[in-house]
Amino acid sequence: MSSIGDILSGVKKVLLLEESVGRIEKNFETLSEDVRRTRDYADSIDRRVARLEGFIEGATAASSQQARLPKD
Repeated sequence: MSSIGDILSGVKKVLLLEESVGRIEKNFETLSEDVRRTRDYADSIDRRVARLEGFIEGATAASSQQARLPKD
């Protein structure tokens, strides 16, 4: 009888372990998707910052080339 109880206990542990692994897999998939979204968002921000830097550099270059009135 004791060996049957040990076998059933082992089966129960395996089933619980399998359930835990399934939850971990789902959490990992969710984390992976979050990382993908974060990476895409960071890329978007990077492009926006680069564009703003270009505007600022262009405006700075244009303002330094602008004709100035002589000081009287």
